[in-house]
Formats: sequence, structure tokens, C-alpha cells
Amino acid sequence: MNTIKKTVQSAPALMKASIAAATIALVALVLGVLPAEYSIDQTGIGKALQLTSIAQAATTSNNIKGTLTTPFAGSYGWYWKNTAGTPVIVTLSTKGHYVIKP
Repeated sequence: MNTIKKTVQSAPALMKASIAAATIALVALVLGVLPAEYSIDQTGIGKALQLTSIAQAATTSNNIKGTLTTPFAGSYGWYWKNTAGTPVIVTLSTKGHYVIKP
């Protein structure tokens, strides 16, 4: 009979890995997500990498264009939230094979 032995990590090793993962996530948040999504650039790296221009384009442009190429077949949806307090017109142009579901 064959026996398979699996090594279980110790509690201190798991704690170190958890702290490292949380630190990496925090660094990614501060250096990448906040400048790109919310134009919050505490370090200046967002400006140097032109990440803050992404957030500014999203908040100041009246004519934003983009594309979506789906990686696999299936249902996809979009969500727009109007925070301006005034009516907004959204025009969606599509091409390809699709079915419009009511």
C-alpha cells in the first residue's frame, strides 16, 4: 500500500504569508488602483505612470469610447451609474453575433 505524505505549513509560516499578501495588496492599491480609479495619488507614482489621467478622462470627458472583446462566449452586461444629477444619453454601438435579451 502506498502512503502519500503532505506537509502542512506551520501557523507562523501561514501568518508570514498572509502578512506578505496583505502588504502586496496594499501597495498595489496605493500605487495603482487609487491613482487610476479615483485620481488619489499619495506618492506621485500615479502621475509618473500617467495613471491619474485615466481617472481624469473618465470624469471629465463627454465622449468616452472603448471596446470590449470577450474572452469566452456567454452573457455579458454593462452598468452605468449617473452621479451627475442630470440626464445622460448613453449610445451603445455593437457588431458581431449576439442576441438582445429584454
